[in-house]
Amino acid sequence: MNLYLSASGEQLPGDVVQECILRSDLAPVPRTIEFTVRLKDDLESRLSAGASIWGGYEHLEYTIVKRERAQPSGVIQGADAMQAMRFTAFLSKCKAIAEPRPRAVTGHNTSLGSLYRACGASVVILNDFNVARFACVAGDVPSIAVAVALQEEGAAMVLREGRLSVERLHNLMSQTPMDSMGQFDSSAAHDSDLAEQHEIPMCISVDPDGNIIKGDFSKSRSARFIPGKDARTLQNLSHVLITRKVVDSQLAQQIRAGDMVDVAGQKLLVITAAHRFTTNQGIIDTGSRFWLGNIS
Repeated sequence: MNLYLSASGEQLPGDVVQECILRSDLAPVPRTIEFTVRLKDDLESRLSAGASIWGGYEHLEYTIVKRERAQPSGVIQGADAMQAMRFTAFLSKCKAIAEPRPRAVTGHNTSLGSLYRACGASVVILNDFNVARFACVAGDVPSIAVAVALQEEGAAMVLREGRLSVERLHNLMSQTPMDSMGQFDSSAAHDSDLAEQHEIPMCISVDPDGNIIKGDFSKSRSARFIPGKDARTLQNLSHVLITRKVVDSQLAQQIRAGDMVDVAGQKLLVITAAHRFTTNQGIIDTGSRFWLGNIS
């Protein structure tokens, strides 16, 4: 995968990029890039914290949020000791969602998109909805409040072709699979009814008259009291995405979080997709890993 140092197309030299991992996720910050480069010339100063890079299947802008310089390898090239640095970068338009807020952001029956932008993001959200109550106090990280609002709505944030939208989980699960992962299922798998009983609660609230409001009590689970919620919200809080399988495949950048795939006849939703590019002595190795699941 090519990385660029400017929007105009100045490419980061391919011979210095040792590894690059592009992650797509159903999360308030839906894209991240992790990459490792061999330091050369002025690359360390140009790739400073807060600097932008461009890359990925959709050629989006990312902001560097973390740098880790490795110990020198002991190899000398010319007059310089060969040394690598690892970088982590967040999607620029959503990066502020992962930063503690200097001031509180609150809302009542306010659209998620306007709250998202009030927390520092610079993106329009399609298929928006109103959040009954939203509170991110000073010092809190907005991504947590955004994730809670999405869970209460039974929805997830999906980025496709650079456009961010809110999609209902049941609508995502009803999609036609865009690709197949093979005729035989040899993936890593996760399955524990006991763990789900502990981790996914059946929720209870009360109305203004003191009457009990119940969510999904169809299964025996741990119970949780959540004040001020209606029956629909309580139902949504018990219907969550669970990772069922982890699949490694050849490089498939076109498959991103929010897509549906077929694994040996079973339809599963891509919760997280990671696409890897590694260079070792001129040999390029690529691959993809997918965390797949469905609604519990």
